[in-house]
Amino acid sequence: SIGYLAEGLVRRVAGCGLGELFRRVIAAPLGLDFHLGLPEALEPRASEMLDDGLLLTDRPGFDRLQTLSQVHMPIAPGMPNERRWRAMGIASAGGMASARGVAGLYRHLLSDLGGRTRHIATAATLEAALRLQISNEDLVLHIPVNWGIGFALNGDLGFYGPNAAAFGHHGWGGSTGFADPAAGISFGYVMNYMRDVNHGDPRAQNLIRATYAALGEARA
Repeated sequence: SIGYLAEGLVRRVAGCGLGELFRRVIAAPLGLDFHLGLPEALEPRASEMLDDGLLLTDRPGFDRLQTLSQVHMPIAPGMPNERRWRAMGIASAGGMASARGVAGLYRHLLSDLGGRTRHIATAATLEAALRLQISNEDLVLHIPVNWGIGFALNGDLGFYGPNAAAFGHHGWGGSTGFADPAAGISFGYVMNYMRDVNHGDPRAQNLIRATYAALGEARA
């Protein structure tokens, strides 16, 4: 629901959709390979999404809240392969990007947070967004979460490497993006084989561990 709330707010304040504002104000000026609403000319670059057969709604064993969360928006893994889905760019669900695009977005956020630039937001705005709002088990996903405003906060969960200050977000099927102010790095991982893994996709987690191991070796 946060995506639709953000879309409604942007339309009232900026007079255009969130995807258009993101393209005009952030993605295009910064040269990010990241889209909320994929232009038709870029369709040949979009990978076909595959799945492991587990990304299903109405799954046996769903509790009441998990079932209710699917009532109005059933999730089918084939939807991202449809042109209409890619064109809509639904906020918090329909973003399409390369791994460089995801990492690049967080790189600029990291720079803004450090006060070195002001490409996306002021340092004060980002500091406010990264204050802990909720720390609990997600009642739908059944995983522990630390939420700021729009960002998942690493804290002691270790989703985004070993440093508590890291912040980011998981994506549908296993994609991941985050920034780590302590290490000074940003990270992006995307895939076209979707997996239903509750506690962090092992593919992304293995890459994150390898990244920090390489940083440790480089500094030794």
